Parts: sequence; C-alpha cells; structure tokens
Amino acid sequence: MLKNFMIGSRLGTAFVVVLLLALVITGVGMVGVHRMGESLRSMYDNRVVVLAQLAELNRLSLGNRVLVMDMMVNPEPANLERRDTEFKANVEKSTSLLNAYLATQMSADEKQASKEFVAARMIFITEGLMPARDAAVAGKAEDVAKLYKTQVVKLSPAVEKTIAKLIEINTRESEMEVKAAAALQATVLSISMGVGLLSVVLGACLAWVTTRSITVPVWRMPRRWPRPWHRAT
Repeated sequence: MLKNFMIGSRLGTAFVVVLLLALVITGVGMVGVHRMGESLRSMYDNRVVVLAQLAELNRLSLGNRVLVMDMMVNPEPANLERRDTEFKANVEKSTSLLNAYLATQMSADEKQASKEFVAARMIFITEGLMPARDAAVAGKAEDVAKLYKTQVVKLSPAVEKTIAKLIEINTRESEMEVKAAAALQATVLSISMGVGLLSVVLGACLAWVTTRSITVPVWRMPRRWPRPWHRAT
C-alpha cells in the first residue's frame, strides 16, 4: 500500500503518526494529573479542613466549661463580665464553625454521627452551660455549683464522645482516600508506561515498514541503473 505514495508522503505520514502517539501520552498524563488534583483538593476540603473544624469545636466546648467553672470559683464582677464576654464569643464562633462543617460533603456514617453531635451539643449548651452561666451572672453561687455538678458535668461526656466519633470517622476516611489516591497514581503511571511502550513499538514498526517501502524497491532496481549510494563512473 505504501508503494502508491511518494517518499515524502511516506515520511510525512510516519512523523504524523509518531506525533499523534506523543499526543496520546500527553493526554493520558494530563487527565491523570487532573484527577489526582481533584482527589487531593477533595481530601483537603472534606478531611483536613473538617478535622481542624472538629478540633476547634472540641476546644471551644471545653473552653466554655472552663469559663463557667472560673465564673463559679471567682465571682468578682470584673471577672464575671470578662468571662461572660468570652463565653458568648465562643458560642457564636462554635455555631459558625458547626454550620460550616455541616455544609461539607459527608458519608452516611458521618451524617448520622453529626446529627448525634448537634443534638448532644444543643442539650449541653441549653441545659448545662447557659443555665450555669446565667446563675453565675446573677450572683447565685449555690445554683451555679449545683448546675455545674448535676448538668454540666453530666452532659459534657456526650459531646466529647460524639465529637471523638466524628474525628475517628474522618481519620478513617482520610486513610481510605489516601489509599485511593495512591491507587490512582499507580494506575495513571501504568497506563502512561503502557502507552509509551506501545508508542515506541509502533514507532519502530512504522519506521521499519517505511524504510523497507523505500529501500526494497531501490534495491530491486535493474542493474543497468546505478544505485543511489554508488558513485556514477
């Protein structure tokens, strides 16, 4: 079939095929890099950021408990005002963090655990921290001590348990996503190497066929015609 083409056309076709193979290799690499980038971005948004949010929510929850305790131990007006301001700021910040966390992508297990955390946190704030804080601000020392022992201490473990469960779920899913990213990397590498090897083989075959299509007819030229590599005498 190549005999029907001129030498220039044969060489041009060979170069075009080689360039197409190089384009295929480049395309495979670009698709692989894009998919890995999306995987890493998802891991950062839905795991790294989430773990930081959960850690901060846990810190704020424990901090509010400490603030109520300090208000109970040191009921001076200046201290009460300062700690109450910190308490309100912590509640506002934790609510904002919680809303941001709930807007992230979650698995079915995490959705269920997040509902448990939201419920436990709400009860802890409305039935434990807020009544104790209100009693402290009102100067009711006995009521503060009673509420702290019967409500704050009682309700706090549920919040700690549910948030620990959320952290565990996100840690486990982070490990799974890391393994999936590693598997994707291995797949992209294997495909790239396979396509590259195939390109080399096809390129070599094409070069051989093209060369043969040119040299064989020249070799079979009648003896009376000088071969191109012989000097004319």
